[in-house]
Amino acid sequence: MKYKGEELGKKEIELEELYVGLRTNQGLELDQFPKVIIDKFKQWQERDLAVLTDKNIFLNSKGFVILDSLMDELFALKAI
Repeated sequence: MKYKGEELGKKEIELEELYVGLRTNQGLELDQFPKVIIDKFKQWQERDLAVLTDKNIFLNSKGFVILDSLMDELFALKAI
């Protein structure tokens, strides 16, 4: 079986970094996001789906399971 590589554009790379970053223990740095997205992250924390520190966000196990749905919430904000 032969595999073909995929070349990603800037937008696709940013989305991949977002997906991966939310899954790591270090999470994503909050200062790279506009207020509307940070407010959504705060809602996720209130729903017990994510952990916010002073500087970062990362998903907990509940959030990880529904990451695709959470990404839909971000897309709906039209800020990504």
